[in-house]
Amino acid sequence: MKKIFITLFFIFNIIFCFSQTTGDGGNIVLSQSPILTTPSISRQTMGAANATYSVNTTMVALTATIAATYTLTLPAANSVNAGTELLFVDEIGTITSTNNIKIKRTASDLINGDTIIVLSSAYSYSRLMSDGSSKWTLLLPTQLTGTWTPTFTGFSADPTNVVARYSLNGKWCTLTCTMTSGTSNATGFTITLPFTARAVTVHSGALAVDNGTGQGTPLRVDLAASSNIATLYKTPAGTAWTASGSKGCRMEFTYEIE
Repeated sequence: MKKIFITLFFIFNIIFCFSQTTGDGGNIVLSQSPILTTPSISRQTMGAANATYSVNTTMVALTATIAATYTLTLPAANSVNAGTELLFVDEIGTITSTNNIKIKRTASDLINGDTIIVLSSAYSYSRLMSDGSSKWTLLLPTQLTGTWTPTFTGFSADPTNVVARYSLNGKWCTLTCTMTSGTSNATGFTITLPFTARAVTVHSGALAVDNGTGQGTPLRVDLAASSNIATLYKTPAGTAWTASGSKGCRMEFTYEIE
């Protein structure tokens, strides 16, 4: 029995010694082997319906095809610890500028200083961090970009070579649109926007072409509340277009989305 005890004691001391290192001044300092850890992710799926992050959920995955806009509501920033990160990902690439996901706040919280962020392209993702009080910060991506396909009225032959792009920063959309003029058959000119406007606003575009001639003043762009249709005029004063010849524009402006 004594031999067994001595043997076990000897083995224990060998193990103990291997778990020590010699520090400054010859002092014996216990060392610990590094332990690699992976953040625990609690995954929640989202279908074609509005959703809210569930308690303890750290990632929401969009797993169903959507044909409309839906909202995903964050928990209150003060309901989680500071530094808590929440993820979202469109796993199947179903999001478009028309059928998008809006991530929105709870109560009076702010998301990058705004009330919502909009994810508007296939395989969109977001990574948000709480300050533990009243704010969420968008870590990735810092800005969302995409394209859209506008439709027109006021033409017998629509404009061609259309290049329409936008970038989103919170609830603010900055867009650019260029085109080769189409054939006019009306004094009006409308174009669809990538997102619904929140309020009635008037903007100045870059260039108007009417009856084949570039205008000397910027075109005017009128937006209506809760609408994604912009009404264009060939001058800031609201002058109508010629109902014949070629008609087109180049525009760039920023507006608040709903």
